[in-house]
Amino acid sequence: MCISLHHTDSITVLHHDTGALSTIRQAIVDNWPDGIQREMAICGSGWMFKVKGTPFFTCSSSSSSQARLMIAVILQKLYSIGWKIVVSCDLARFNDKSSMFLKRSPSNFSSVHPFVCVGLSSSDKLQIINLPSQLIEPLKQVVYKFWTKGIQNESYENGVLEIKMAGNPWWSTDLQSVMAKVLLQNIIATLHRFQYVYTVNVNLKSTADSLYFRYDPNVPVNGAAQFCTISLNRTDRLRVICAPDAIVNMIRGVIQTVWLHGKIQEEKDHHGSWEFKISGNPWHSCKEESVMARYM
Repeated sequence: MCISLHHTDSITVLHHDTGALSTIRQAIVDNWPDGIQREMAICGSGWMFKVKGTPFFTCSSSSSSQARLMIAVILQKLYSIGWKIVVSCDLARFNDKSSMFLKRSPSNFSSVHPFVCVGLSSSDKLQIINLPSQLIEPLKQVVYKFWTKGIQNESYENGVLEIKMAGNPWWSTDLQSVMAKVLLQNIIATLHRFQYVYTVNVNLKSTADSLYFRYDPNVPVNGAAQFCTISLNRTDRLRVICAPDAIVNMIRGVIQTVWLHGKIQEEKDHHGSWEFKISGNPWHSCKEESVMARYM
């Protein structure tokens, strides 16, 4: 099944069954205050929900959190009837929102816990939806520790933790850009310690993604999972963040072996990350270079 977000107000569903469609409809009615404006068949067997208002183009904090909540409930309810998320992607170059692909399992999953959403809002806010009360303080401490520019204000209401940070973590370069990625990596690691596993990222407004997490009782509490981050920057930089030397060495070997130019122009410490400057322009390429960049 494929669920796509379109324009400012539409959700399309392809290759669905009646149970999934009813589940999505009910999740929209229950969690989007303005409700559904109309429904219609599209592309033969597809279905489109056009909702009232503009959940995928909104500037207010409350509307943004409600739109993120609606998607969280859709995903959680589908999971509870056996639809497991496989991947999400943006399928157009400009002004695109996410398409989510799901696979039907022969059995249903137990899912009594709401999906948690970590939303990147404006240029300086974190909006965390469906956050259990016992996770409020641990996540606040992560932000205080890893975003050293500080926090301007914070609030928690109706299961939504919103933190406004000093600076612009989602619109930044150099040091702040690395700090923002370290922050997100540690938020993911903290949620994992509390048995919430990363599930999918969804682009709701053609801006920064929202990250969704599912509670998994099989994950050990306070498990010692290790995380690192790979960041593609400019047209030719690859940065490795919070990774052991063995991972950095492995990535170096892959670049030298796979990249058709076979050359690393420069390596250096970049604000705590390890940066490779690669010959050519792998992240702004075409034809054979484009294929090889993806393979690398």
